[in-house]
Amino acid sequence: MGTGGISLQQAANLPRTGHSSHWAPFNLTRIAQLLHQWQPQQQNLSVVVVETPLEAQQLEAMLTFFAPGETIIHLPEWETLPYDRFSPHQEIISQRLRTLYRLPTAHNGILITTAATLMQKLAPHQFIQQQALLLETGDQLEPSAFAQRLEQSGYQRVSQVTEPGEFTIRGSIIDLFPMGANQPYRLDLFDNEIDTIRTFDPETQRSQDKLHKIELLPGREFPLDDEGIARFRQQARKYFGPEVRNTQLYQDLSDGKLIGGLEYYLPLFHQQLETLFDYLPQDFQLFCHGDLLARAQENWDMFQERYATAQLNRDFPPLSPEALVLRPDELMHQLKQTHTIWLDTQVSDRTTATFDHLPLPDLSIQQDHDHPLAKLNAFIDQYPGKTLLIAESPGRREALLTLLHKHNLHPKTVENWPEALNAEAPLTLAIAPVEQSTADQQWAVITEA
Repeated sequence: MGTGGISLQQAANLPRTGHSSHWAPFNLTRIAQLLHQWQPQQQNLSVVVVETPLEAQQLEAMLTFFAPGETIIHLPEWETLPYDRFSPHQEIISQRLRTLYRLPTAHNGILITTAATLMQKLAPHQFIQQQALLLETGDQLEPSAFAQRLEQSGYQRVSQVTEPGEFTIRGSIIDLFPMGANQPYRLDLFDNEIDTIRTFDPETQRSQDKLHKIELLPGREFPLDDEGIARFRQQARKYFGPEVRNTQLYQDLSDGKLIGGLEYYLPLFHQQLETLFDYLPQDFQLFCHGDLLARAQENWDMFQERYATAQLNRDFPPLSPEALVLRPDELMHQLKQTHTIWLDTQVSDRTTATFDHLPLPDLSIQQDHDHPLAKLNAFIDQYPGKTLLIAESPGRREALLTLLHKHNLHPKTVENWPEALNAEAPLTLAIAPVEQSTADQQWAVITEA
């Protein structure tokens, strides 16, 4: 019926020698299944690099279904074009800071990122760690000094706090939405001492649960305090020459104005930059999916093209691409410093391990036929393993259940992949953000797409 090969359960025992291994065939669904098997046996950080932000988001969503007990970390791209004159969305900055803060001590779990992010030069991890601040009830806190520290760390003072990176002070009440946090906090002071800390709803502004302590991350990936701005000015003069003093970039930042797009001047705020490899713990496993070298080259070419255009703007002179990202050859050199497992979509001459897989026939529902599930029925009848059907929403699940029952198919509904594995029923049904079907001798995961 199909192609035999190595089972996912055997993956952790495969030899890993040399610079790389090539395992095939893997789509995103199959990668999520692999990580479900892999993580409990390895107990270290798995780093999964995919081609695009969309694939990273899809894999992150799928892992909540396939590996619900695992810690999933996502380092997103800025989602801006090189040298854009506006900054990434606050939610993206917040997620990146949260991930970068956690990584040096992340000795297990799954990190998802993209080729472009892997190329990116980052603020040194010491900066993220040193800028973090722990606030506890009973701590002394002088509001005006605290406000100044927040503003120098990249936070914005607003009239009402609604999103990460904002704060406001009303008498003895400080509302604050820390970067990296899922919700804002309200600090109630009594005589410059933190009396209570509560969460609050940013829509209704009503206080909620009481907490003992919270942790603040910096508001940006660069410092905006006096020392940070002084370093920027010094580095800018060194890089661009003394005439940079006449640019809007230099003058606005000297005046303390927060300028959009400062992320592309990151090297001027720090003595030296790092890459994601510097953030990772020593013991990690790198998985790469897709043609990352082609993606890296595309990213590099885009930097070069937009650098040429950006040079025309004398008020905002750009830094060279080399100052901001790794060249494709530098990225490949980094990849060779650790054993990389390439999860290829197809078996090829370079494949070192072929995994069990079955090509799936067309199983689409034929709505206008007397037997709309004829293809699915025929597949289930002759398939040797168990089948999991995926619905994209509760409404679709109920519609599928009605149709399946009508044609004498009675799946057991499950909440996640581990529950499906433990079910005795040969046919199960779940709601999950899974878009790609996959099958081997033991399991067929069939989506509506």
